[in-house]
Amino acid sequence: MADSGSSTADPTVAGNRYFLITDEDHRGVILVVSIICAAYIPMLLALRGTFTNKNIGLDDGLAVAVSVVGLIHSVLVWIAVSHGLGKSYVDVGASDASSMGRLLLASVVLFLVTLFLTKSCVILLCRKLFSINMKRHRTLCDTMTVVCGLWCLGAILAVTIDCDSLQQLGYRTDFCPTLTKRWSAVAVVDGVTEVLIFLLSLAVVLPLHMSTDRKVSVLLTFAPRLAVIALVGLHAHYIDVTVHSSNPGVEIVTPTIYRQVLVLFAIASAALPALNRGLRKFNTSMGSTWMDTTLSQTSGRGTGQQPTIPLKSLKTNKSSMNRSKRRSMDGDEIDRPDQNPNFRPDKVQHNTTAYWGKAVDPDARSGQSQESQNSEAKIIRKDMQWRVHYENQGPS
Repeated sequence: MADSGSSTADPTVAGNRYFLITDEDHRGVILVVSIICAAYIPMLLALRGTFTNKNIGLDDGLAVAVSVVGLIHSVLVWIAVSHGLGKSYVDVGASDASSMGRLLLASVVLFLVTLFLTKSCVILLCRKLFSINMKRHRTLCDTMTVVCGLWCLGAILAVTIDCDSLQQLGYRTDFCPTLTKRWSAVAVVDGVTEVLIFLLSLAVVLPLHMSTDRKVSVLLTFAPRLAVIALVGLHAHYIDVTVHSSNPGVEIVTPTIYRQVLVLFAIASAALPALNRGLRKFNTSMGSTWMDTTLSQTSGRGTGQQPTIPLKSLKTNKSSMNRSKRRSMDGDEIDRPDQNPNFRPDKVQHNTTAYWGKAVDPDARSGQSQESQNSEAKIIRKDMQWRVHYENQGPS
């Protein structure tokens, strides 16, 4: 019977363990969750790097920064656990409590900074999808980044002003009298910024000329950010539970775990748009790369001159003008319905193929796109439709 009783013992409260989980000690819970979350952060960064290929943008550099901050946040929590975070305050000395309070306060600041950096990653990704000539949309992205930065600064000040480290813990003293209201205000404003970021993604996708299911697939990569609102709200709720708890040393474990999960989820949701291989052919640059390349090549031919674009293919002579007039009067004809119309039977340097109906898949039209061919950096494409017509001109 003795052997049977020992075999069914809870391994978390018996045996040789670094931290035993009891009613008065939940440090092991914090340690397990934080280690798991910290392990996923570099994996997400490495996965993002494989999809980024060699086209590294500002949002990718920011992803590296947020991963480093997230790991430092976890390290601070581990050190705080070694000083007694998650343990009943009856068994925690004043020296350990002072160190634990400072570490917890620093981890809270890094938690808010991490949320801000992940918001900025998503905003900068949206900004990268807008073409250079869409200045109003790019300015909107810059404005959103500033708003999120102000939220981060205001949240740090709201949580830390007139609330020292021991009051953050409630160690042998009362918590800050308005700690719950402070975190509630932070959660509300955070929810507003997340909704605005999602609306920004709508501004990117909805104007594009592509099928509804493809628009939905793009938006689904941004939608998980909305779950951050619920997690931040739950974190604020459990802050209130901790403040009114009779054993705050153990109850503080729950909001600490929520912060760990929030850091991981925020990083993962910010990386989702960059990890979607199925959307890599979308692009809104609309040939801006070709224009920049052409200007740079032609401007390098001479010094002190304005950049020009070669128009050799547009040179015409009298006979070609006469042919154009005859075609405009007689009308262009197509021999077979499955044959592409040939508007320029004479040899030209650049050709344009016209498609009609649904005979050609949209992806096939972008197959020769300079920006989207085998691209893994751009995920939005904007199709352009052209109408070609001839105007009758009388004899000069």
